This record gives sequence, structure tokens and C-alpha cells, in this order.
Amino acid sequence: DSTNTEAKRLLAASAHPEHLSGTLLIADTQTRGRGRGDHTWESPRGTLPFTLILTSVYPAHRRAALPLVIGLALYNALSPLKLANPNARFLLKWPNDLLVVTSSNQASQSGNSPTLIRKKVAGILVESYPLPPNSKQMQTAFIIGIGINLKSDLKDLPPHPSTPPTSLFQEEIHISSKDFLNLFLIALKDIWATFEKKGFSPCREAYLQASQLVGAHVIVTDPQMTHSGQALDVNDDGALILRTETGEITCYTGDLV
Repeated sequence: DSTNTEAKRLLAASAHPEHLSGTLLIADTQTRGRGRGDHTWESPRGTLPFTLILTSVYPAHRRAALPLVIGLALYNALSPLKLANPNARFLLKWPNDLLVVTSSNQASQSGNSPTLIRKKVAGILVESYPLPPNSKQMQTAFIIGIGINLKSDLKDLPPHPSTPPTSLFQEEIHISSKDFLNLFLIALKDIWATFEKKGFSPCREAYLQASQLVGAHVIVTDPQMTHSGQALDVNDDGALILRTETGEITCYTGDLV
């Protein structure tokens, strides 16, 4: 089972689901963890899968920005922690992953730039649950699922074809589940208050800095098609603006390859 699924059960069973805002569900392991689309998220021992329920007046149809907001809170919580490799840093991958990126000391054979090694340390899945009309002004419950490789051994983490996994432990960051959750919830509190009042716009510049996305050549895949081009911006809805050979397009969802 998964913490997101359990959150949906709690909301469905409650006479006043709006009162469940702030509920945090934590698991040691989960057997049916999911990512976006048809992706799965395996959670062996050493990972920390958890779900936070937040009710909001923010409309569900504009939830594309939510994974970016949650990702920024993760980034803000962890980026002050010192990675063992001085050439390593945390980096947000649009729309819902947190990576550890390491620059090689030597330039690539082309001589243009250092080689970058990208490893995934956390993933985010945000789902929405409509609240009944009598739930005061609250329109939606957002089910915020996060899986972070906290203390995982590499041999226990499933391989990934494009972005291999890592864990905070492997990067020599030793932190307990309790301390990590405290850092994350403190970081999220300020960002969430701003997001609810003013939307994603005030968070946008910080996200662009944390993702280093603008100017990069990227490939975006979704179930319908693949787009290739230069990342120009992320708009106030959290969508990626891409310049392709045929013109500019707006990607509200997809996977960066």
C-alpha cells in the first residue's frame, strides 16, 4: 500500500475532511508507491515515504505548480546541509524530482564544459481530492506524497535508465527521519503561506535558480509525444516554456530526459 492511498481513505471516511489539513502519514516501507503517470516508486528500508494533507482555497485546476513549490521546500530544507563532494550540489528537476548533481574536476573531451553526473534522491507526487461544498471556503485537499532516499544502500535501490538513484547517506549526509521532517515542514510553512496568497509567481525566481533550467537543451516526453528544445522559462502556472524548431510550446506535464 502507499501513504497517498491511505490519505485518500482518511479523507473519504471523514465527515469533515477539511479538518484533516496538516495530517502527516509516514511509513517505514510501502509496497505500492507511485510516481507520476504510470511510474512506480519502490520504497525499501532506508527510504522515507510520507504524505502530507493540506487543504486550500487554491483551485485544483492550477495544481501544476504544486510539485514545484514542494520541490522548492525540499531544496531549501536540504541545500544548507554539506555534501561530502565539494563539487556536488542539490538541483531541482522539473517538475517533481530532487537530484544530487556532481561536476567532474576535468572538462569533458570536447573541452566545452565539465561532465555532470545526475542522481535522484527524492520524488514528489501531488494529487487533489475535491472537498464537499460545505467545507467552508476550502475547495481542495492536496495529497502531497514524497519519497526520499534517506539512509538507503545503493544495492537496495532500483536502477533507473537515465537518472541513477542515490541517498543522503551515500552522499554522507547523516540525518534522522525526525530531523529531516522538521527541516522540510519549516521550509514548507513559509513557502506555502506565500503560495496560497499569491500563487507560484513569488516562488518562481527561486525555483529557476534551484533548477538551473533556463537555457538548457531538454527533451520532454509525455504519453502523447516528445518535444525537444531550449528551456526558456517556467511560467506562473509552473509550466515549462520550450523553444522548439517549430516555435514556442508550453508543457504542463511531462518527464525531462
